[in-house]
Amino acid sequence: MVREFRDERRSIEQRAKVETLASEGEIQKLQRMLQIKDREMNKVKILAKNIVEQRTSVEIFFLDSLEKVRTEIALNRSQYVQAAQSAYQRKMLAAHSGQADFPKIRTFKKNDHSTNSVFADLSEAENWSSLGDQVDIRDLTWEQKEKVLRLLFARMNGLKTKTNVQRTQQSAPPLSIADKPNRLKPIEHAPNPTPTADVTNRADTTFITQQEQPSSVALPAISVKQLTT
Repeated sequence: MVREFRDERRSIEQRAKVETLASEGEIQKLQRMLQIKDREMNKVKILAKNIVEQRTSVEIFFLDSLEKVRTEIALNRSQYVQAAQSAYQRKMLAAHSGQADFPKIRTFKKNDHSTNSVFADLSEAENWSSLGDQVDIRDLTWEQKEKVLRLLFARMNGLKTKTNVQRTQQSAPPLSIADKPNRLKPIEHAPNPTPTADVTNRADTTFITQQEQPSSVALPAISVKQLTT
């Protein structure tokens, strides 16, 4: 009876030792796997941090670019309205002195009922119909540049853009400039502080928003087809 008890105890002790060794081996294996996973997680964290920093830099660039474009739009619209009003006043003075015919009545304040308002000229600044497939960013008006930046900003954020470029107003930061289609018509007379006799015969066909302005925004050539897809 005592011998059987001792044999049973030795058998149990041996099984316990075997199970203990197996458990220790499994624990060591799991610890090595955990260390490997920890190293992989640290690498992922570093990569994620780098991606976030790079994305933040790109977003800051787009925000600065949009702010620059917004400032240029406000400045150029103000200059265009002033230039158009000066040209209209000169034509009225020339007509009053009998040197030319009276021009059509034109308004220089926002009025939905006006049929000849200077603000109606701004409706052409975002017209894409005259652009080819490959367009240099420098050839665009400031309003068109704003729309391009909005498209790029939306695509960077993974948003679905519309196929119609003229209706693509995506989730770029809101701007204070009203989003109207705005390609300026050429002013018949550029402002001239010293009017001459032939002032009514000269025309300035350069769009205000296409005049060269100092800008820190440098973007590559773009494709209109790429924007519309």
